[in-house]
Amino acid sequence: MNLEKYLVLNNGKGTLSWHEVGKKFNTSGEAARSKWRRIKSNTPSIDDIDIPFIPKKEEGMYLVLGCVHAPFTNKQFWTAMLKLAQERKNDISGLILNGDFLDMHSLSAYDKGKLAIEGINLGVEYEGGRRYLDSVLRVLHGDIYKGWLRGNHEFRFSKYMKNVDNSKLNGALNSPEEALGLRQKGFEIYLDWVNDEIELGNLSIIHGEFCNVHCTKKYIDVFKKNFLFNHTHRTSMFREGEHVAYNSGFMGDINSPIFNYATKAMKKTWSNTFSIATYYNGKTVVEQPTWLDDSFVYGGKIYQ
Repeated sequence: MNLEKYLVLNNGKGTLSWHEVGKKFNTSGEAARSKWRRIKSNTPSIDDIDIPFIPKKEEGMYLVLGCVHAPFTNKQFWTAMLKLAQERKNDISGLILNGDFLDMHSLSAYDKGKLAIEGINLGVEYEGGRRYLDSVLRVLHGDIYKGWLRGNHEFRFSKYMKNVDNSKLNGALNSPEEALGLRQKGFEIYLDWVNDEIELGNLSIIHGEFCNVHCTKKYIDVFKKNFLFNHTHRTSMFREGEHVAYNSGFMGDINSPIFNYATKAMKKTWSNTFSIATYYNGKTVVEQPTWLDDSFVYGGKIYQ
């Protein structure tokens, strides 16, 4: 029995203390309590407790893919990333989807009261998202850690369902996590895009909230921690003493009409980037392969 199944069956810690629960499952009491809070927010049914085992975060490389905006993704960039993943799969210990994996354009407030782009609806977006997700999972080993953080785009679903009329669809309209089958695929799921984070050694991976030009410095100034985030579609890094923050771009197709809300000047600041976070000896180092015209470079090799 794993930790999640224990918590569901016992409606939390049961007769044990949180410290005892943590010790039982080789984690801390606070981590066990936090997991229970996330489980309650996702309201799983007691009849649906066959929760896949979630591997621990082992030392090694982690692909951190944020702001993929599937299915409106830069296909050539994605294909090149898959080539790297295939070559290095024996070194890859985890995959972290760092928010806005789906664009959820169909639920965008920008187009409220208007028809979406011709041929685009939520079903099409979910199907396209599944194709992108499955393409990377097919390349990687199945027993690695897999983490999912919602972004503000997936949060569009929650905002949509809060509408009184739309709430009538509850139970019939799949959430992003249900549509992608994340629980069945063994993902650790985080739903609070503003507050949740995935800790990898001494690095906190968050979707991101700040959008100012110097947001990497702002995260360090405010929180005094190491961060990797997306959200802004820009790429940057700032180090101050022992702390460092990485702003890790996006993987969308900048020419897609879904990005027409952005001005030409705004798009000029964006860059196609993903991150490779290498975790060892309690610390994590980040590299940011960036797409330049038709390729990126990693480890002295050109991928295109």
